[in-house]
Amino acid sequence: MWRQQKSLLSFDNWKHRHDYSVSNEKGEKRTLYVLALTAATMIVEITAGSVYGSMAFLADAVTSLLAIVALLAGKFLGWNWLDSTMGIIGALIITHWAYGLLAKTVSVRKV
Repeated sequence: MWRQQKSLLSFDNWKHRHDYSVSNEKGEKRTLYVLALTAATMIVEITAGSVYGSMAFLADAVTSLLAIVALLAGKFLGWNWLDSTMGIIGALIITHWAYGLLAKTVSVRKV
């Protein structure tokens, strides 16, 4: 019985092969489509945010800009870690803006 349980705990049961490819043209093409769509959306959001004074549009535009920078750095510099880093930075920026908006609309005691 112990031998059977021991084999269940072995890492050999959890191993499997991964097929990594050096080039993925289809994936790269899709990434370019996402990049173009994100850039177009960012331009529309910046314009709408400026015209209507909407902080939500501007916040979306900033996060789009961060996403574009992360995509380009990942593609051309191999900095894949930048995607999650830019996500965290974007979240911090939006949190800061949200707190500022909340402070303007409600009496909030600063910590």
